[in-house]
Amino acid sequence: MRYDRTAVVLHWVIGLALLGQFALGHWMHDLPKDPEGVRAWWFSVHRSIGIVLGALVVVRLLWRMSHPVATLVVPAWQRLAAWAAHYGLYACMLALPLSGFLGWLFFARIWVFR
Repeated sequence: MRYDRTAVVLHWVIGLALLGQFALGHWMHDLPKDPEGVRAWWFSVHRSIGIVLGALVVVRLLWRMSHPVATLVVPAWQRLAAWAAHYGLYACMLALPLSGFLGWLFFARIWVFR
C-alpha cells in the first residue's frame, strides 16, 4: 500500500504543525502578562497557525476521500476498525482548530484547564 506524494507531504506537515501548536500553546501560558504586546503577538501566531492547520486538515480529508488507497486483504472487523480510527483522528484534528477558533470568537477571556 503506497500513498502518493501529496498525501505524504500533507501527513507530515499537519503532524509537525500539530506538535508545534501543542508546544507553543503550553509555552504561551507561561508568558508574563506584561508586556501585553508580546503575549498578544504569540497568541495571534498560535491562532493563525491553527486556522491554517484546520484548512490543511480539510484539504487532507478531501484528498483522502478523492484518492482512495488500495485496501489490504484483512478481516472485515479490522477494516472497520481502521476506518473508524482514521476518521476519528480526522474528527479530532478538525475539532482542535475549530474549538480554538470558536473560543477566541465567543469568549474574550482565556480559560486554562489544569
